[in-house]
Amino acid sequence: MPNPIFFVDEMLNDLAISLRLCGFVSIYKKWESDDALISEAKEANGFIITSDRALSKQGEKIGVSAILVPVWSGKREKLVFVLKALKINEIYPETICTVCNGTLERAGKDKVVGKVPETVLSAFSEFMLCPSCGRVFWQGSHWKRIKSFLDEVSNLLKE
Repeated sequence: MPNPIFFVDEMLNDLAISLRLCGFVSIYKKWESDDALISEAKEANGFIITSDRALSKQGEKIGVSAILVPVWSGKREKLVFVLKALKINEIYPETICTVCNGTLERAGKDKVVGKVPETVLSAFSEFMLCPSCGRVFWQGSHWKRIKSFLDEVSNLLKE
């Protein structure tokens, strides 16, 4: 399967960010209506991700694939559920901007001067830069938690 594009229902913001962390484009915004979400997903040949049974059925009626995510599941479980539903067993961390879906590029200190605090610049030498929105990412104190989450997801996808 070529790179899927996920259209994530409003209820699942955490899932949209998790999909981006794993390297998948996920469109998450406040749509005017379910019809608008379905229309965008259809145009992009994307997948609707929702916990709304009616939205799922409405999309599938006109040929838009939808994944109905159980509401009882946690963030990791939701993510694994969606990826397994599409038989995706590999993730691609640090490739997609979690803010705008842009493609991240590796950058040295020289490329991020003035874009990050001096303390960050002196503590880290490797950064990820999003040319689309200008955001800069680095493996700060939160990275250990994110890496652990991604490792768990990767392992669960291989089961």
